[in-house]
Amino acid sequence: MGILDTVQRIDEFLLWLLNVKLTAGFLDQFMPWITDPGNFKLPLLIVIVLLLVFGRPRDRWTILLCIVALAISNFFVENLKHTFERIRPCHEFDWVRTLRGCGRTYSMPSGHTANIFAVMGVLSVRYRRLRYPFLLFALLIGWSRVYVGVHYPTDVLAGIALGIGVAWVVLFSDKRLTPHLKEWLKGLKKRLKR
Repeated sequence: MGILDTVQRIDEFLLWLLNVKLTAGFLDQFMPWITDPGNFKLPLLIVIVLLLVFGRPRDRWTILLCIVALAISNFFVENLKHTFERIRPCHEFDWVRTLRGCGRTYSMPSGHTANIFAVMGVLSVRYRRLRYPFLLFALLIGWSRVYVGVHYPTDVLAGIALGIGVAWVVLFSDKRLTPHLKEWLKGLKKRLKR
């Protein structure tokens, strides 16, 4: 048995453990709710509008960084899914409990997990006092993807790695490029005033 077969067997065991064995009635209600991004659209929109209207320039810039991180993460997720073409576990095994629709796209990596870790990674660095709630929320999303039966644990781990990587690149680029951008904008402003 090769290393990939061993990893697949461990993945299936962990999926069975998290999706079938370690379950509870309240989690059967909570996990499908938290895994649905539609449940957060209105509150998120309200927070964004409030920050845009009443927030500091730093808050507005953070929103932009989050949007960039989300776009980059989503781009990589879509391309990687079509590279790996891994079938979702809810389509593979009869024993998987599917608590929400199974999804029509491929499984690897978990897009929900990658995207939430990209955004929460940016937020946890920009607002350090709230980093633990942000990261806990991201971990719950990742766990929920396995719990509802739509992803293998390694799909979620790959999503975490991708999301954290994207957040790091966005924050590093911001740190390196923003001072140059501000200088360029100051110069442009001076030229336009002449």
